[in-house]
Amino acid sequence: MEIERLRIVFESKSNTVSAVEDVSLHVRPRQIVALIGESGSGKSVTAQAIVGLLDRGGRIDGGSLRLAGYDLAGCNAKQLRQLRGREAAMIFQDPLHALNPLLTIGHQLVETIRRHHRQTSRRERRAHAMELMARVGLEESQRVYESYPFELSGGMCQRVMIALALASRARLLIADEPTTALDTLVQAQILRELSRLRREDGLAILLITHDIGVVAELADYVYVMKTGRIVESGEVHRIFRSATHPYTRELLSSR
Repeated sequence: MEIERLRIVFESKSNTVSAVEDVSLHVRPRQIVALIGESGSGKSVTAQAIVGLLDRGGRIDGGSLRLAGYDLAGCNAKQLRQLRGREAAMIFQDPLHALNPLLTIGHQLVETIRRHHRQTSRRERRAHAMELMARVGLEESQRVYESYPFELSGGMCQRVMIALALASRARLLIADEPTTALDTLVQAQILRELSRLRREDGLAILLITHDIGVVAELADYVYVMKTGRIVESGEVHRIFRSATHPYTRELLSSR
C-alpha cells in the first residue's frame, strides 16, 4: 500500500473541515507498520479511507492512495467493494459492535467466505469457517460457531474479527486498536496471533494504536500522527532510541 500526500475532508452544509492533511505512508509485504497518535489525530479516518468506509460527508480531496497497484481514490463504489476483502481487510476497534448482533458467528463467517469464494459448496464453507476459528485460537469452535456475539467475551469477539478478515485471504490487514478494552493476557494473545499471521501467511499489517508498548513489541516501522499530519516516521528501534519530534518524545515519555 502506498499513500502519497493524502488529504481527507468532511463536508457539511455550512463548513468543510480537513481531517487528514498531506499524509504519506507505505506498507510493504510481510511488514508490520504502526500508525500511532492520540485519539482524534486522524488514524482511524486514514484507515477508513483505505477500505472505502469513510463516514457520511467524508471524501478524499487530494493525493493518491494505491493498494496492490489500484488507485483507490479513482475507484467507484462497486470497484471498492471488490477490492475490500480481496486486497485489504480490517479489524475494527470495537469487535462487539462491528459484528452483527442478530446473526450467529457461523452465519457471519460463512457469508463472508461465500462472498469471496462463490464456487465453494455449503459444506466447504462451513469447514473453512471451522478451520479459520481454529487458526485464530478459538477453542470449542462448534459452540462459537453457533453463538451470537453477545454470548462471547471481548477477546473471543476480537479473534472472530481476525477470522473474518482472514476469510477473504486479503494481503493487507488493517488492525484498528485491536487490543483496546482487553485485559493484559488477551492483549498478549492477540498480538502473538498477528505476529504469527505475518510470519506464516505473509500478511502485511497496518497497526493503528496509541499504545507504545504494543508498537515496541510488534512493529517494524512506525509513523507518528498528530492533528491529521505525520510528524515523524522511522524504524521502531530508531524512533525509540532517538525520536526527534517533541510530540513523539511526549508519547514515549507517557508510557
